[in-house]
Amino acid sequence: MSRVVLKFGGSSVGDNTNYFDDNHIIRIANTIKEQKEMGNQVVVVVSAMAGETRKLKEMAQNIDKISRKEEDDMILSVGEQISIGLLSKLLNSDKFNQKAKAFLGWQLPIITDNVFGEAKIIDIRTSEIEKCLENDIIPIVAGFQGVTKNGRITTLGFDGSDTTAVALAGYINADWCYFYKDVRGVYTANPRRVKKASKIDELSLKEMYVLSSLGARILHPVSIKIAMDHNINLRVLPNFLDKEEGTIIENNCKERKISGITYFEHKPNEITISVVGNSVLQSDGEKIIKELNKNKIFAQIVNTEFDDMSITVEIGWIEQLDTALAAIHTLYNLDNEYEVRCSFNGEGKQIYKDPAVTSSTGI
Repeated sequence: MSRVVLKFGGSSVGDNTNYFDDNHIIRIANTIKEQKEMGNQVVVVVSAMAGETRKLKEMAQNIDKISRKEEDDMILSVGEQISIGLLSKLLNSDKFNQKAKAFLGWQLPIITDNVFGEAKIIDIRTSEIEKCLENDIIPIVAGFQGVTKNGRITTLGFDGSDTTAVALAGYINADWCYFYKDVRGVYTANPRRVKKASKIDELSLKEMYVLSSLGARILHPVSIKIAMDHNINLRVLPNFLDKEEGTIIENNCKERKISGITYFEHKPNEITISVVGNSVLQSDGEKIIKELNKNKIFAQIVNTEFDDMSITVEIGWIEQLDTALAAIHTLYNLDNEYEVRCSFNGEGKQIYKDPAVTSSTGI
């Protein structure tokens, strides 16, 4: 029997118009039930529904545009409460007949420092979790939120639910932490921008940490750093594709010569592109610049704290990003033999066509 933490993001839960109509939350419940039927002890971490935190932020700003972080955290933490309540109620219903119990951050508690809006976890009391597991109850924990030592609600910043999941996995000595995303796994580049990007089956935690720190938005760097420090095995899996292996991320994975290509838009007309891998050389910078120049793209080398495992260049026009990424992807022989088939609507949401489809949130 394995002990696993399952983390479901906002796109898995759905939004406030389709979490039941499109069976989003029902699919989550089915996944949880399947894990239980495999004999695993299951702990679940859930984000707010897609777009909910943004709406709450806009509501707070309409009251007062000045940031008042302690009050803002009180408002922003509400979205996860709705998600865990709905999911727990569904699992307990006759349809699923599972025993589940929902927990807000302060109810465990997940104790943080008092840096509101960007709080760091300093302790997690796991007695309630262990009590649930001993009695075959599935704990459903709100991601993204915690509580200070003096009882004030905090939030953990961007992608804070990922941090909750990994930290919780460490504190309860879980065998795995699974992240259910709207992607098939981690890719050699963002498949929305590079059509020949391919899914990576295995990555080391170090590779994923560098990729995330330099712009990949699959997992937050803080969550991966926690996994590195506590040797937690991670896996990125697609939300709704059956029998998909996703990407395994663990310390024991053999590091790739080239892990992938990622980018970060610091501000308009300041975009960095990074090639990550254990065979990357600083002399590669001139090779990359020469290749970009062939495509009439001006670039310059920039230094990062990961220069021993990456090479980073800066370009000045977002309109040139797709061309630049594709050129570098080809330069490092990362192209696969087929094009990823995907389509997006006007809001940037993916329209699924077939099981080969992937999403916009790859590297």
